[in-house]
Amino acid sequence: MFTYIKMKIKEHRIKLALYSSIEKMMSERKDIVATVTNLYLSLKDTPIDELQDKFISALAEVIHNDTHKEPIDDAKENDIMYKEIHADGE
Repeated sequence: MFTYIKMKIKEHRIKLALYSSIEKMMSERKDIVATVTNLYLSLKDTPIDELQDKFISALAEVIHNDTHKEPIDDAKENDIMYKEIHADGE
């Protein structure tokens, strides 16, 4: 009985380590997870016959939406950082 309890404790430690590493990887790759989730949601009701064509069009749409988000104005951002750096030296 004592061996069984020790085995279960080790099993829980291994599961905790495995699930923690999976959770850490998913949190680091949120953009990939979001893309895969969007693809799944757009393809979940698609018949198998149309899956390839629908997958390609849905993937293109998701990529298009991700690339056309509001871009950061680099010139404006660099100007703000330049002012902050040189304001300290005065």
